[in-house]
Amino acid sequence: MQFLFFRQWEALRDYAHENGVSILGDLPIYVALDSADVWASPEWFQLDENNVPTGVAGVPPDYFSVDGQLWGNPLYDYDAMRHDGYGWWIKRIGGVSKLYDAIRIDHFRGFESYWAVPYGDTTAKAWALGQRARHGTLVGILSGTYPELRFIAEDLGYPTREVRELLDDSGFPA
Repeated sequence: MQFLFFRQWEALRDYAHENGVSILGDLPIYVALDSADVWASPEWFQLDENNVPTGVAGVPPDYFSVDGQLWGNPLYDYDAMRHDGYGWWIKRIGGVSKLYDAIRIDHFRGFESYWAVPYGDTTAKAWALGQRARHGTLVGILSGTYPELRFIAEDLGYPTREVRELLDDSGFPA
């Protein structure tokens, strides 16, 4: 099935290019806990020795939701990724670059900071601000590794000064 899909996708993409049409794809900032990404590379996520998340993604309570939003995705271990040169992200973008001409990075603000909700909680009422380090280096590595790929940053979330600076530094349209 995958072979047939990719063969048909390549034909469609070639046809689109022949007619001056570019294809825009969406890249969620997070991956699912039961994804092949987490299964194959648990070292890049905040997991305990049994591969159970120590915290998960979400959004704290606000005027939209009194319980917050509990997404449940495992959080990245950006420190480990940085020491590796962000190889996991480079491979991830390499995969989508075969499908799309431009990608919109969903919740781009997650490269600046994120919210960590204790694993097992049923709401996002208890949360902590996760890593506060800016990941401008990661953004620069991705755009430098794939100069032919256009990036678009989704700017949802709390537009802090740091997030606005990262967006400005990236040069990505929002």
